[in-house]
Amino acid sequence: MHNVIDNYQVLFQSFYENGNVTGIRIFLAASLVAIIVNRFFTRPQQSEYNHLLHDVAYLTLEKEQLEDDTNQLIEENYNLTQDIARIRKRNNNDINEENNQLFHDVTFLSLENKEIVFLFKRLEEENVNLEQSLQILRYMVFTL
Repeated sequence: MHNVIDNYQVLFQSFYENGNVTGIRIFLAASLVAIIVNRFFTRPQQSEYNHLLHDVAYLTLEKEQLEDDTNQLIEENYNLTQDIARIRKRNNNDINEENNQLFHDVTFLSLENKEIVFLFKRLEEENVNLEQSLQILRYMVFTL
C-alpha cells in the first residue's frame, strides 16, 4: 500500500512540476474516486482498481509525453517548411538574376550581330565599288 501511495506522490509531483493542470485534475478526480470506491470495494477489487488507477496515471503521463513530442515535431516541420521556402525564394532570385543576365547578353549579341551584318553589307558594297573601279582602271590601261 505504501508503494502505491509513493507512486501517487511521485505522479502528483511530476504533474505539479511540469505545470500539467489536466494531469493534476485527472489525478485529483481519480484520487477522489479511489477514496469513495475504497469504502465500497473489497480488497481484491480495490487492488484491481488501484492497478487500473495506476495504469490511467501512467497512460496520462505517456499521453502528455506524446503531445510534447507531437508539438516538437510540428515545430520542426514548421522550421523545415520555412527553410524550404527560403531556399526556393533564393533559387528563384538566382534564376531571375541569371535570366536577366542572359536577356542582357542576348540583347547585346543581337546588337553586335546587326552591326556585323551592316558592316558586311557595307564591305560588299565597297567590294563591288572596288571591282568596278578596278575594271575601269583595266579598261583605261588597255585603251591607252
